[in-house]
Amino acid sequence: MEAQTGTILLFNKAYPPWPGGIERHVELLAEGLSARGWQVVVLCAGNQRFQYEERREGLHVRREANWGTLWSQPISPGLIRQIGRLQPDLVHIHTPFPFGNLALSIRRPRCRLVVTWHSDIVRQRVARPFLIPLENWLLRRADAVIATSPALLEQSAYLPRYREKCHIIPLGIDPKSYFSMEPAVLEKAERLRKSLPHPLAVFVGRLVGYKGLEVLLRAVKKTGNVSALIVGDGPLRGDLERQTGRMGLTDRVRFAGHVADKDLPAYLRAGDFFVLPSISRNEAFGMCQLEAMAARLAVISTDLPGGVPWVNRHGRTGLVVPAGDADALAESMEILARNPDLCRQWGMSGQARVLDLFTQEKSVILHEELYRNLLVDSTTVDFSNTL
Repeated sequence: MEAQTGTILLFNKAYPPWPGGIERHVELLAEGLSARGWQVVVLCAGNQRFQYEERREGLHVRREANWGTLWSQPISPGLIRQIGRLQPDLVHIHTPFPFGNLALSIRRPRCRLVVTWHSDIVRQRVARPFLIPLENWLLRRADAVIATSPALLEQSAYLPRYREKCHIIPLGIDPKSYFSMEPAVLEKAERLRKSLPHPLAVFVGRLVGYKGLEVLLRAVKKTGNVSALIVGDGPLRGDLERQTGRMGLTDRVRFAGHVADKDLPAYLRAGDFFVLPSISRNEAFGMCQLEAMAARLAVISTDLPGGVPWVNRHGRTGLVVPAGDADALAESMEILARNPDLCRQWGMSGQARVLDLFTQEKSVILHEELYRNLLVDSTTVDFSNTL
């Protein structure tokens, strides 16, 4: 691939193997840009109290020391130092990332700035008076702002004021592994299917409050026959496992823990349908939906403001239910449990939707076009005047 002109700095709070949909998106974007000839630097906080980095052709990942977390954000002073030392042609920050906003507002590097606005900050009320000026400064300063869905652009408390600089670029995945017919994937999926009661709902994600897993457990209890395979780990795992025991669901709910990316397709294929029961606007897109749809699973998700119901189209790729409503979730699971043909139909429609709109290749190409348009106009940018 011919080398591109310009160095891109992708700036996010974390990077895989740190789990998370945004982190996975940044990884796919970094690898896709690097494969297409761009020089890419990823700057993030690590999970240890020392700085470390990795380099390969076209891609440099620098992880700064992490001294803990505050309001779910890494405390990493090295990010402030590095954002001033590095001299890329374009910085692309992924938000919510208040510490990153702070680093940019302090150092103000003289280059193009792109912001991907994954969601508004909906928690951290104590910090709001401090965060709001930083968020508005960042959006005023940005040369371009990316929203991951049309719904996010319209429903955000911030983005409509900056509509003239906003672009819609959805998240994307590499779908090939999710509809792989490799014998190892199929054999593992079959073993999982035989080890669990069916019909089987699959969930994938971090075990945190906004994912709505307590609602899922209540819904499973109400169905009487649907089982759940919960893939992922997080701070609520112990509480959820204890709740599962108290509800008498240990024979119908399995906690698989963290699963490597290469094994995830088998876990998805083991299920009859996928459930994303999130209850908060923290879930602004639901990248796990794309993985499930690529694996031809019908999806049940919730009617949160933002991109979640835009990704999963009600009555076309699955069902959308009111957030936090265990009765509605149970009813939807029973509908899919009774209608395997409908699951297959919506699963095929979901896979087609992913291939049409949500692939890594399409996402990388759209980012490239935006970067080139900004870098062609090479007028020097002065952060000091954006007060």
